[in-house]
Amino acid sequence: MERTVLDRWYTPSSRGDRRYETRVYTDGSTACDCPGWRYVRNGQPRHCKHLRDLAPEIAAALERQRRPPRLSARSDQPRQEPRPAPPPTPQAPAPDPNPRRQRAISFEEDPE
Repeated sequence: MERTVLDRWYTPSSRGDRRYETRVYTDGSTACDCPGWRYVRNGQPRHCKHLRDLAPEIAAALERQRRPPRLSARSDQPRQEPRPAPPPTPQAPAPDPNPRRQRAISFEEDPE
């Protein structure tokens, strides 16, 4: 029986020469292709630092799988997440209520 991968993450090795794939399956089991996961001592549970570091992400992926999709009130289709509001459009500044400030004064003309 083949297991279905629910989510996967790629983590660089501590030496930086390769990356390891950490997977969580729909049945809740996990796996990693690092040496710490592959080579297990007799009687010891499988674990590695990648699984430990990704524990919050793995828990969130399993929670998303367990949570049923929210349905829209009007149909039996899953509800779409709301779109973010568009940015406000810039508006022209309001006219100054004092008309004396609106007159342009030119200093280039001679007041003869």
